[in-house]
Amino acid sequence: MFLGIYYFDYRKLEKYSYHIYGISTAVGLFSYISKGGMSIVRDEIVLGSLIMFLYLISISGIMNNINFKDKKNIFKLIGMFILSNYILFLQMNKIYVVIFTFAFIVLTIKNCKNRRIPVVYIFSLVLGGLLYCFREPYRLARLMSFINSRDIHDGLGYIHNIISKAMYSSQFIGRTLNQELINMISFDANDITFTLILYYFGWAAALFIIVLSIIFIISLFKNMKLIKNNYGKNIILGITISFLIQFTTSIMMCLNLAPIIGAVLPFVGYRCAPMITNMAMLGLISSIYSRKNLKKSLNKIGL
Repeated sequence: MFLGIYYFDYRKLEKYSYHIYGISTAVGLFSYISKGGMSIVRDEIVLGSLIMFLYLISISGIMNNINFKDKKNIFKLIGMFILSNYILFLQMNKIYVVIFTFAFIVLTIKNCKNRRIPVVYIFSLVLGGLLYCFREPYRLARLMSFINSRDIHDGLGYIHNIISKAMYSSQFIGRTLNQELINMISFDANDITFTLILYYFGWAAALFIIVLSIIFIISLFKNMKLIKNNYGKNIILGITISFLIQFTTSIMMCLNLAPIIGAVLPFVGYRCAPMITNMAMLGLISSIYSRKNLKKSLNKIGL
């Protein structure tokens, strides 16, 4: 997949931005099977991360060609923003909503000269987040399980307690064997992969991963400045925001600095769909960088 996307001319996608958005939305709707208010199709199967990736590509092209001075276009973008987040919300993994929301706001700030529009998005984000947390009691309970994790010994509080014990048992290099802790980890530990690395290999390995993550993100931002095509810049910016949130959220979750929301550490966690999507993102970044000196888009030169 990486090589296939690398040799593909990404500029051919720009004129199909609305088509990609429509197909992504249709796939998101049809992949969600509702029964009693619960999805019975796992996000690994419906590829929620892939839908988020396609949304980033489509929005990058749409914002590159839209006239922000036209109020109709502003309302169109707001509608797409709400619809996209709703589709991603159906995928049962809230990290996709977080990634797309921040990427959308950053892309709007980059492409729109009117700074009041991004402020409206940010205000809507804060208001929507508060309504989401306080509308249903169980969501507030999940937040409280993070805040009072030491006093809660089941559900997500159980996971937060495991993280605390793993951090306490870890050494700078290696670990102190804690059989009780090993017995407690009897669940799918994808969400706490970084914690397991910290426990089994020590703080040195954990710090090494953090440093590599920072270098990786900084290099993406630096390479983006070398791209002459604005559409390519938009895509790399959206993908960089995606990786930034994935790394930051996953590491903070695994250090008990954030609640558990299903973020997997990129290239380390072993969930199939996020791994495939992240490799596709790297392939697309490589495709864009290999054509960094091509300024004109195929959409604008009529090809």
